[in-house]
Amino acid sequence: QIEPMQDSLFQLWRELGQEPDEEFVEIGDQITAERIEAFEVHLVVLKQEKNNRVHTLKDICNKICALFDELEYEVTTPLDVEISLYHRGEGETDGESTRLGLSNEIIQQLNQRHKDLLDEKISRTERLKQFGSQIQPLWELLQVDTSERHKFFVENTGLGMKVIEKCELELERLENLKKEKMQDLVEGARDMIKELWLSMEYGESQKEDFAPYMNSVVYDDELFARHQDYVAELKEQNEILQPILDKFTKYISLYNEREEYEKKIQDSSRLLSRKRGGLREEELQRKRVTIKLPNLIERLKKDVAIYQDEHGPLLIQGRLCLEVIDDKEEDYKERKKAEKERKRQQRAKENTLYRSNKIH
Repeated sequence: QIEPMQDSLFQLWRELGQEPDEEFVEIGDQITAERIEAFEVHLVVLKQEKNNRVHTLKDICNKICALFDELEYEVTTPLDVEISLYHRGEGETDGESTRLGLSNEIIQQLNQRHKDLLDEKISRTERLKQFGSQIQPLWELLQVDTSERHKFFVENTGLGMKVIEKCELELERLENLKKEKMQDLVEGARDMIKELWLSMEYGESQKEDFAPYMNSVVYDDELFARHQDYVAELKEQNEILQPILDKFTKYISLYNEREEYEKKIQDSSRLLSRKRGGLREEELQRKRVTIKLPNLIERLKKDVAIYQDEHGPLLIQGRLCLEVIDDKEEDYKERKKAEKERKRQQRAKENTLYRSNKIH
């Protein structure tokens, strides 16, 4: 009864890569119930350990082979071949045993192999992310057709080395194309800078710092990078400034409308006009220039003051925005004052002429 159990123990020790337990190497002279029970208990323990290791082995091999597939890995080393065979059910010797073995040493090797493959997956994922962060902006910059981009994505999915090689080639192609088009790219950036200068009411003094780069003919990556950085800086400033600039544009519009309105009301013949809705439009215009305009000036000055506290002087065509507004309003008042004086003198002249004619 004990001999078959002892044979099983030796078999399990070999499979598990363990040294035989001295207690069970020899059966002994006296076969007692306790001795039989000890063999039975130890046999159960070893069988359970074998089951646990078989489960661990299958789990690790499944994970490793899943990474083989994901990484499109070419199985070449003896260990990887055995792992692949075991995963496919071809690496068993007798339905229970495996050519890999069940020793702690082999399980440690498999755990290390799994870790190495996970590290490789992480590394490739990061590399592909980096390629994406480089390729996508170049596609946008070089205006690569959307269908061409889609085709590249469809044909290059996964984490295989072929995908990485294709990304390397695509990045190299785009970099070369960028070099070929460098002058056009720089000139395009300059056009955008000029548009932003115009939108932001830049004066010549504000353009001076970047003038050397605008005039450079050394079309290289460094020059283009400076243009890109400056465009980004201007766009950020423009986004902050735009609400104020919109108010300033509205102010100029109403300022000019006030000029037109005051010229219009000097013409008394307008009251005889039969143009439909003419007087109603004049009343709306009067409200815009006498009510909306002063309110707009007040709000605009507050916004400019807040901006200058946070960002420094706000310039319009090289002059402080508040100075531009104050000068225009002062000029308006002076012209109004001069016009009033002109009318007074005109009335005085007419009165003098009238009295002179009456005497005669």
